[in-house]
Amino acid sequence: MSHQPSQPVGGNQQQIVAPTGGLCYEWMSDVMFVKLTGAQTGGLFTLVQDNLKPGFNLGLHIHKAHAETFYILAGDVEFVVGSETIRGEPGMVVHVPAGVPHSLRSEQPAKMLMIYCPAGFELALEEMKRITEEQGKDPEFMRKLNERFDIFFLDQK
Repeated sequence: MSHQPSQPVGGNQQQIVAPTGGLCYEWMSDVMFVKLTGAQTGGLFTLVQDNLKPGFNLGLHIHKAHAETFYILAGDVEFVVGSETIRGEPGMVVHVPAGVPHSLRSEQPAKMLMIYCPAGFELALEEMKRITEEQGKDPEFMRKLNERFDIFFLDQK
């Protein structure tokens, strides 16, 4: 006999997102599609498709309160997780618990699905899209913005 929860887990409505659907955020080094937001999953997770452009490089950082899971769909992505370097290839999953230093880079185009748990990463994307060029060049402003969204870079002074 299976156990049925008395309350629905996650959002209370089914979600269908078209292949090209989701909020789109384009940056110099990648294009991100938010496929499911925290509002759609009851705050459990955010699901993002990330299309990396050649030369993508996200420096060493940690998240104190959330975990990230990466599922590589296409291309090769180099991860540093803790003290281990991992060559991520299509079909591979890399899970990074909260508090574990990690970075990633790709010399060629790549595509990944990313799960942020708990949800909220989409709020960081929304805010980052609104910053001015001047704010983006201000290290102190960017540090505070990143830390507000649980992103703590370790390789920046």
